[in-house]
Amino acid sequence: MFSIKNKVIVVTGGNGLLGRKMVNTLREQGAKVIAADVFFEQDRNDNLIMDITKEISVKKGIKTLVKEHKKIDGWVNNAYPRTNDWGDKFENIRLESWRSNVDMHLNGYFICSKHILEQMKVQE
Repeated sequence: MFSIKNKVIVVTGGNGLLGRKMVNTLREQGAKVIAADVFFEQDRNDNLIMDITKEISVKKGIKTLVKEHKKIDGWVNNAYPRTNDWGDKFENIRLESWRSNVDMHLNGYFICSKHILEQMKVQE
């Protein structure tokens, strides 16, 4: 059995419904968890404001975390960026909105994966 005790793990969308559950569960297992999200109601030391749809935000977030924690051991792509009309009845969703949502999700996950992988490759 492996342990995540004292591992530094980032959960994107860590302030959302699923994200909070993941953050709490990982913390219960002893990990040092950073919740990364675009908005937090409460300011905590282990919260990081980050927008996965903006490459500069992801790069800055990773740099900040490495400066503070010296490494990042795990990354959970959980964020769920969406347009304001998301959640409307399926037949009412405009194609432009659909495309925007797909773009935010897939490109956001790509941006995160690309840059965290670059960081993890240089870690011992």
